[in-house]
Amino acid sequence: MNYCIYVIRHQKPHDTLNCVHKDDIYNTENIAKHFKNLYIGEVYTVRPTGNEQIVPLQTASNISSMINLNVTLCNDFTNLPKFVTNNILIVWPHHDIQNILHRYNFVGSFYWPDENYNGCLTLNAYGWDWDPLALKKSYSCF
Repeated sequence: MNYCIYVIRHQKPHDTLNCVHKDDIYNTENIAKHFKNLYIGEVYTVRPTGNEQIVPLQTASNISSMINLNVTLCNDFTNLPKFVTNNILIVWPHHDIQNILHRYNFVGSFYWPDENYNGCLTLNAYGWDWDPLALKKSYSCF
């Protein structure tokens, strides 16, 4: 693997609605700038089905719009590309990220804390790295 795969959790969901919390919408531009500087070539997220939240798709779409990329929808982690030819961003629910590690042949256990919406998992030829504060909010509210 000559490229990096960046995996983030969707932004914080609203308490009572099926969408991104309004406070996290303000941070989307900062997140997009972060990934634009990493030369992302493709963005993937999970297709919402049934009663699942649309937050991963909303997060991926907002970021993609700001860095001029399409979003590829996957039914589940097995639809993610097995081989990558550029840096990719995967926006996914945190409960399924262990399966993404296995998809790319990384062994070991990984747990994404329920309260963490700022982390980024980076996969590359050297292994994987977890930065729990990679997307820490750096904006000032209106």
